Amino acid sequence: MDKLEKLIAEKRSAVEELRQMINDLERRILVAETELAAFEAASTLRPLGPRIILRGRQPGAISEKWKNVLKRAHHGGPWGFDDIIKMAAREGMDYDLPTIRDRVRYFVRSELMEGNPSTGFVVTDQAAARFGFNVVDASERRVGGV
Repeated sequence: MDKLEKLIAEKRSAVEELRQMINDLERRILVAETELAAFEAASTLRPLGPRIILRGRQPGAISEKWKNVLKRAHHGGPWGFDDIIKMAAREGMDYDLPTIRDRVRYFVRSELMEGNPSTGFVVTDQAAARFGFNVVDASERRVGGV
């Protein structure tokens, strides 16, 4: 056997070893996928009862003071950030502009308000229905003012 034939034999052996490794990994992947499917199926069967402990405010819940601000804002608008600061102050809340911006962004993400800083914000009819405000048609909303 010359050098070239020896290199070919070594390379064939290396390729065969790699194929064996691939076959072994494919079997391990199949076992892992089967176990994963079993775990996922089991997770849908576990009881949800008393083991779940929810703490704090529920997602989307807001304080009574903020509900009052939204109720006040629903009967008018569109409102700017300064208007909302004044409404919050009437409810005894002392917030600065960055905090109000964050709160309004949260309300927009939660679909409690809609609008933008340029045109102002209004309370959605969805929020009015959720919190029991009198639903006001968009054409009846007052423009500006607090």
